Amino acid sequence: MHGSVNASRSVAEAYRPLRATATAAADRRRALNGETVTVAGRLTDQAATGVPLADQPVRVAFGPQVANVRTDADGRFTAKLPAFAGSGQYEWEVTSGDPFLMFERLAGPLAVPLESRLDLRGASLSADGTLSVTGSLRALYTPDASMYQQDVRLEQSVAGGWKAVPLRETSSSWESVTLTAGSRGGWFRLRHPTTDEVAEAVSPSFRLVRFDTRIVSLNAGPEPVAKGGYVTVTGGLQHYWDGAWRAYGNAPVVLQFQPKGSTAWKQMATGRSAANGSVSLKAKASADGTWRIRHYAADSRHFHSPASAGGDYVDVR
Repeated sequence: MHGSVNASRSVAEAYRPLRATATAAADRRRALNGETVTVAGRLTDQAATGVPLADQPVRVAFGPQVANVRTDADGRFTAKLPAFAGSGQYEWEVTSGDPFLMFERLAGPLAVPLESRLDLRGASLSADGTLSVTGSLRALYTPDASMYQQDVRLEQSVAGGWKAVPLRETSSSWESVTLTAGSRGGWFRLRHPTTDEVAEAVSPSFRLVRFDTRIVSLNAGPEPVAKGGYVTVTGGLQHYWDGAWRAYGNAPVVLQFQPKGSTAWKQMATGRSAANGSVSLKAKASADGTWRIRHYAADSRHFHSPASAGGDYVDVR
């Protein structure tokens, strides 16, 4: 026989993958930019419970970062991966590195907060002790990232540390926040604590100062006074300056009256303190009631004086 013959044969072989039981965990659930995340776990034989699987390929991934490692003699594996901010929240995962090795995918949450900055936009301390501070929280490298509903705190330097100031009111927009509190002044700063979305940011510290004032030696007379007659109210105006209470001269003051049975105060006269801080104001008396003097700051350095304790009550006859 002369000629040629072509022949082919196909052989189908079934393969059985090695089935494993896998466990794994990360050493943290939040990592700052540049920090190392360690994922460790163990592979054991599914058919022979608890028997370690040595020298098996394992793929560990975290976002775009991938590490291919192998198990040791006890079936254990460890992978170290860097964290990079920019995509919000990630999750780590562990999968098989070989199609002949099968186990269920493992995963867990891992947040990488955006790096941020907190800028001070404005700050003021009013004469009635109202502190108002406005700041701006922004992501450093993701300018379009929303900072809405991120926590921004007002802190004051106290005894060498920083303590949160209780707020009266907070208002915020896409990237700015305004905080209002009661205060007598001091060193302050704004701080955003780390969250899963945004890393910690602290504004530059700043100082706001006003000086306390007070009315001393208040006296109203004569007592009693005839209806339609004049009541003269005297006292002394002081401010706390350079570590001591000192006379506060040439400052604006007002005389106020509260009729008996009322809770409202009415302004009766205005004036200024003398060079030595003394004050003397007078007004017509028409009813029984209480008289007091108050200072209203005409500059940015002083608080309003508190009301004279109790005032001075005068009968009208």
